[in-house]
Amino acid sequence: MPRSEQTAVTALVERLAAWVEQQPEYPFLFQADRARRRRAARIVAYRLFILPTVAPDTSGWNRSTARAALKKVKSLNGRKLARLKRRRAREEQRYQTQFERYARMSAKRMNDLAEQGDVLAAAMLQEGETP
Repeated sequence: MPRSEQTAVTALVERLAAWVEQQPEYPFLFQADRARRRRAARIVAYRLFILPTVAPDTSGWNRSTARAALKKVKSLNGRKLARLKRRRAREEQRYQTQFERYARMSAKRMNDLAEQGDVLAAAMLQEGETP
C-alpha cells in the first residue's frame, strides 16, 4: 500500500476506535469473553465493508438490473468458451488427420524405396521401424 493510503487508513482506524470507545456498550463488550469480542468485531467489520463509497445513483441501476447484467456477462462468456472449445476440437482433428496422412505417406515412401533396392529402407521395414 502506498504511504498516503496507509496514513489515510491509519487515520480512519483511529477515528473509528475513538468513536467505538465513546459508545455505551463498549465497557460491556470489553469485559465479554474472547469469542463474543471476535464476533462483535466481525459484525462491525462487515458493516463497515458494505458501507457505500459513493452516493447511490437511483437512475435505474438496482438489484434486478445488476442480476440481468451479470446474467448477460455469463452468457457472453459461455459463448466465447464454447467457440474456443469448438476451435480447439477442429485444430485437434486437423492435426490428427495430418499426422495419419504423414504416417501413410512415410510408409508408402519406405515401401517404394525398399522395392527400388534401398538396403537401409529394407532393413528398417524388416525391423518394423518407421521414420
